[in-house]
Amino acid sequence: MSKVDSSRHLSLVNLPRTHDSGSFTLEDPIKSVWGKTQHLNYTEQMNQGVRFFDIRGRATSNISIGIHHDLIYLHHQMGKFLDDAHNFLREHPNETIIMSIKEDYRNAPDATNTFEQVFRDNYFDNLRYGDYFYKGDKPNPTLGDTKGEIVVFNRMGNTSISAGFGTQYGGIQWRDNKTFETTIQPGNLKLNVQDEYKDYYDTKKKAVINLINKAKEDVSPQSIYINFLSVSSGGTAFNSPYAYASYMNPDIAKYIKDQKPSRLGWIITDYNGYKWSGYDDINEQIIDSNN
Repeated sequence: MSKVDSSRHLSLVNLPRTHDSGSFTLEDPIKSVWGKTQHLNYTEQMNQGVRFFDIRGRATSNISIGIHHDLIYLHHQMGKFLDDAHNFLREHPNETIIMSIKEDYRNAPDATNTFEQVFRDNYFDNLRYGDYFYKGDKPNPTLGDTKGEIVVFNRMGNTSISAGFGTQYGGIQWRDNKTFETTIQPGNLKLNVQDEYKDYYDTKKKAVINLINKAKEDVSPQSIYINFLSVSSGGTAFNSPYAYASYMNPDIAKYIKDQKPSRLGWIITDYNGYKWSGYDDINEQIIDSNN
């Protein structure tokens, strides 16, 4: 991102993103088959070029959020991601990190406040972490507005935060297992999402390519495109997140390389940074498409 014009809106920057970004800690061989979607830790993902992180959690108390993939606790707290991101941005002050935040499992018994309140009070507005975040008043900021900062993409619902994407009460509304359009407020931003995680491979690949082709024809900074390459596991090694990613990531990397679309949007992958021998790296193709 340091090579991208600072006046460009984040909505127009083609970004690599990871799905369930904190699942790299999962080592249980049974749970890993369906629950592990990343093999690199946060800093390693950042060093690979990832700039959009899918952070999901559970309020474990009124002062802390544990990182979860659905019901699975991933053995670290929200503060680890925030500290890792902050340290990376201190070393790379021309970069920006976007953090999608959502509740992925119900509160622990000790957490009597809502997930949204725990995040706002103990992270976003907290003296320990608050300065890490973008706190400007633009609903669709530019790279220059946000350099060195974490920008919140609010999928929490039922809350408002003072800055980022979807700050209006209710957050960003999401449809399950769909390709859909919705509006982000404030700013009246048009969000286009492909998140058909229950598809078979060929159907999913077609859905990914369809949204890429739609994005490349759209030059409006008021539009945001989010395209998930991830497919839900069937519970065996043959249809695990790793197995799907071993086909999907190289196939979409090749499509981007061949078609050279100038706009892709934000591309979300499993096993980001995994090097499948003889195939193009999807991060390189996404990053190189920014011109």
